[in-house]
Amino acid sequence: ILTLSWKRVRFNFNMTSTIFSIIQHEKRCFIAREGADRTEIVELIYMDDRIFITPPFHIHTLKQWCADSFGESCQIKRGQRVLGVQVAADACFIMLATSLVQEQLFYTYEAHIIKDIEYIMWNPVSFHRDLKKPTVAHIKMLDFKDSLYFCDKIDFSKPFPSALDVVTTRFTVYSNEFAWNQQLTRPFVKARLDWCPVVYQGVVRASYPQVVTNASFLFVTKRKGLGFFPCFVSAGISPEGNNVANSYECELVYIRPQQQQQQ
Repeated sequence: ILTLSWKRVRFNFNMTSTIFSIIQHEKRCFIAREGADRTEIVELIYMDDRIFITPPFHIHTLKQWCADSFGESCQIKRGQRVLGVQVAADACFIMLATSLVQEQLFYTYEAHIIKDIEYIMWNPVSFHRDLKKPTVAHIKMLDFKDSLYFCDKIDFSKPFPSALDVVTTRFTVYSNEFAWNQQLTRPFVKARLDWCPVVYQGVVRASYPQVVTNASFLFVTKRKGLGFFPCFVSAGISPEGNNVANSYECELVYIRPQQQQQQ
């Protein structure tokens, strides 16, 4: 059990007022990040069985841009966070979190539990079908909701208290061994875009004992991101034979009341 003292956080990304939209027109697909003061748009490009993302450009309003560019023929789907993109056997898809629940942890920190996920299908020009890959239907069967979480102010890839004293860049955090959406975020990382949260699979919960006023316990579990595919949600070992298929790391942290802190 680790006793935690408060530290000033440098890992701070404000996404509370941001909305993400997926825009599709014929064989083209765009992702828009709509903030309070500006809207950015990128286009997804499929090439050589991979997805690339163009540099973002700024527009005034998404509705007006869609009307000017495509008229009334485009489809728009809005959500709270984009979790990543993936090439599947039968199509490409964008994973979009459409419902989040906030879990208050301690002080001003809170985690976001992903309650609902939508898989936005995209069939680009010259798409190459590969039946060796899982289909979108197979991935949907895994039902990841309620088991995925993220936090924009805490680096859960590190143990406490290092999780609160982040000096690495956001792009380094994407590649940590516990990042569940590591593979899904690769096109964004290559484009130097931090639009996706670093998602962890497991549980993050806070408990407030009544015997100590304002104190709390934080329980965190996170599964090693050994792979995104279905074989890693059942018992056994990885195909390489050197890792358990479901390997979790757990932490129990005691957060002292603020008035009792020595630091």
